Amino acid sequence: MNPSIAMCGLRRSRVSFDVHSPTATRRQQRQAQRLVALGTLSAGIAHDFNNILAMLRGYLAMARATLDSQHPAQVELGEVENAAARATSLANRILNFGRPHDQVLGPVNIEAAVQEGLSLLRATLPGRIEIVSEFAPDLPAVCGDSEQIQQVLVNLGINSAQAMVEGRGVIRVSVTRADSDAVDGRDEEHVCLRFSDTGCGMDAATRKKIFAPFFTTKPQRIGAGLGLSVVREIIAEHRGSITVQSKKGRGTQFSIYLPAADAATCEGSGADGSPGGRGQRILFLDDDIGFVELAERVIGKAGYRVIAHFNVEDALADFSAAPGAFDLVVVDLAMPEADGIDVAGRMLALRADVPIIITAGYFSPDDVARAIAGGVREVISKSATVQELCTAFSRVFGGTARGDQT
Repeated sequence: MNPSIAMCGLRRSRVSFDVHSPTATRRQQRQAQRLVALGTLSAGIAHDFNNILAMLRGYLAMARATLDSQHPAQVELGEVENAAARATSLANRILNFGRPHDQVLGPVNIEAAVQEGLSLLRATLPGRIEIVSEFAPDLPAVCGDSEQIQQVLVNLGINSAQAMVEGRGVIRVSVTRADSDAVDGRDEEHVCLRFSDTGCGMDAATRKKIFAPFFTTKPQRIGAGLGLSVVREIIAEHRGSITVQSKKGRGTQFSIYLPAADAATCEGSGADGSPGGRGQRILFLDDDIGFVELAERVIGKAGYRVIAHFNVEDALADFSAAPGAFDLVVVDLAMPEADGIDVAGRMLALRADVPIIITAGYFSPDDVARAIAGGVREVISKSATVQELCTAFSRVFGGTARGDQT
């Protein structure tokens, strides 16, 4: 049996193998087991890691707000804040790896996104690697996510750097309008991002495997083989495609095609403003004391009155004593003594109309479904910024002021 395999984002190529071979079956089983192990490991570390990132970003926001806008440290703090945001994005990419999920895309200035990604890449690569960029005039916006586009550039750049002989070479990046023939005759307008290097290149056998999870030609201490598979997933989520051209000893070129933004293909990314509260009382429950303290300070400064707890029974006693005293409840999903969704259910049994938001370092699809089915209004990642959390509060309140506003 010789099926024709079409790898997502690549030109179709024919690969012959016997799917009934015991060796092929064992290889597929091992690959599946490694993917399951990766998901389990990611879920295990996500809770604490996203707590740390949330605290880091929260205290950074407070530090920047405390300093005068012209203070010299604002520039450095801004760069730290950007790095923390990218770390959050990367952590979530790993958590979501191999798991389909809804992606909200908005219009992105492709030149600005690529310039920012190259700035990050420049800080990552050895100084002996030169980066050359070129942008066509009047480029249309693309339908995408700026941070994910930057992640594509970083992953491609690191891959190129590892292919450079003695850590020396040139990376060339260009962005132009795409030829309709290059995107399989699709009617919609596309932008083409080309990323090429002067590295060692690849042979035909390697080219066929580069987007496979865990495939790597590097020693184990250098790479885990996830960079290009993540690139492929991001491009697929952007409704784009990616092709590769490479020859041994002649370098490599990736061509990425992204659809231009328009009303039919691009959803808005939401308001840019940071909504504030009007004194609404929020019961905030989380077992991480540092995170609770951050919530008290930051969410409190956003105009909400926070009643914070890190013990489930104390929070339930407070709520039971006066269920009508709270306008919103925020509960952590994973706590040592209780499941956050179960806690939400006990509160809803006392007051069916209380809005509840569940937060967590990691949500499985089952967690989300169970929370919504149990009456929870929203599920929010703990890696969300204060702005994103306050935006969720605003959605829950529907723009109305509730509670004591004095």
